[in-house]
Amino acid sequence: MANPQHMKDYQIQSVKNALRILRLFTVQQPEWGVTQISRALNLPTSTVQRLILELANFRYLKKNPATQKYQLGTKNLTLGGLALSYKDILRESAGMLESLTDRLRADSVLGVLEGCFIFDLHRVSYRQSLNERESSGSGNLAYQSSLGQAILAHMPESVRQEVLHAAIEQVPDSNCIPDADELKQRLEQIRTNGCAVCTTETVCSVGAPIRDYTGQVIAALGIEKPIQDVDDTAVSLFIGHVKDTAKEISKKLGYYSN
Repeated sequence: MANPQHMKDYQIQSVKNALRILRLFTVQQPEWGVTQISRALNLPTSTVQRLILELANFRYLKKNPATQKYQLGTKNLTLGGLALSYKDILRESAGMLESLTDRLRADSVLGVLEGCFIFDLHRVSYRQSLNERESSGSGNLAYQSSLGQAILAHMPESVRQEVLHAAIEQVPDSNCIPDADELKQRLEQIRTNGCAVCTTETVCSVGAPIRDYTGQVIAALGIEKPIQDVDDTAVSLFIGHVKDTAKEISKKLGYYSN
């Protein structure tokens, strides 16, 4: 029988080595091969191969077919955005969500991308209006959410495809997955318009991107309101307020558009 302490030490060392591998990837050297990693970290090739396969399985790394080397995967974009931006976004948006909720009499929400899903970072409810209703943000597939679409519209096509493939793996039901060509057109339109509008049988939502000081989209701001309380005039009003507030938060994070 394996020694429990030995197994624990082995697992801890594996985690440390996996983190050492991830730290190798930089702007100066974004791609690494197995042999290069083995030499740089003085680790056996078999150990590096095993750890890389695990990291790739969880999308921390991805293989470049052209070079057969590895790059950072989309999971790191998510983690980086969350780790570096949570406090900043919450601090700089303080009071803005409450104000938006009061002005529009709708739920306001900050959302972040986690894999192929969109999750609430912060939500301000209007009279608990959606507590027992469908929410278009928290835990939904990113492609089905105005928040998710507002973020994905500004992502590289390769990242969009990875998120789409992850969604197919998570939810095999083809009815939940949009047609790739139609989705590409929709996201390009959202990118041009600066916001996304989604409606379901119960909820209308509007989402706009939030950028950090580098211009990277790291989150989205949105509002949600019961569909029976929304008409075309209200949607136009929502779009204007959401876009303006998202731009103001981005500005506070150091982003200034031309």
